[in-house]
Amino acid sequence: QTFNATNPGGKYTLDLRRPYHRSLLRMLYRTSERVKLPPAETFQALTFSEGAFSHAAKSDSGVIQVPTSGKLSFYFDIAAAIKVGVSNIEDSDFAGFLRHHLFATRVRPALKEAVPILAQWEELKGRRKEQLIFLAALSKDFGLSVSWLENLCGACPDVAEEVVIRLLPCLPCDQASLYMGLKLLRTAGRYLKIRHAILAFLEFNTDNPTGRYSLDLADCCQHAIAQRLFLLDRWE
Repeated sequence: QTFNATNPGGKYTLDLRRPYHRSLLRMLYRTSERVKLPPAETFQALTFSEGAFSHAAKSDSGVIQVPTSGKLSFYFDIAAAIKVGVSNIEDSDFAGFLRHHLFATRVRPALKEAVPILAQWEELKGRRKEQLIFLAALSKDFGLSVSWLENLCGACPDVAEEVVIRLLPCLPCDQASLYMGLKLLRTAGRYLKIRHAILAFLEFNTDNPTGRYSLDLADCCQHAIAQRLFLLDRWE
């Protein structure tokens, strides 16, 4: 089981003896905090192998304390938080729904978190393989502004094209952000060099997504298309 910040809902079965599963549970609690819903509402149909389950509390240092034994099964659902924001959106406004959903669920680094993230990026300068892994991790669940991409491109200009290819879907869902993100390439030649890699994402029509798709989910832009299609299917 993996954590997907953009679409965290679903059924989970966790073995709390495993550190990974305990970390996953903590991330779901943090998601509840981020969307401002109580755990009693987001964690549904709970069953715990060791009897009644009490929701985790934070320690004085802010660490979410979860049990270290037992098997926990539940459904996680943040639909109530999404419904609040989309109540005024027309059923046919697919773009409006996606804008709200991605804004509400994606992780947006605070200013205090920007310094260590950018410092880590600086440390990877010249190590292309590690840089691509770093960008792939950011591309999955983060919501970034154009200034983020500008800083990443400025720090390591030799991989600016890769920054744009992988992080373009992390920008807000509007044409202005898309345009400013592509302008970071500076020249038409650099844009033409990567156009084939981002063409599917640029041509994806949110308001008329019906069609046949053949997507490479290892590709960040095509993964973003699949993610959007899945969300639109749930919206319908």
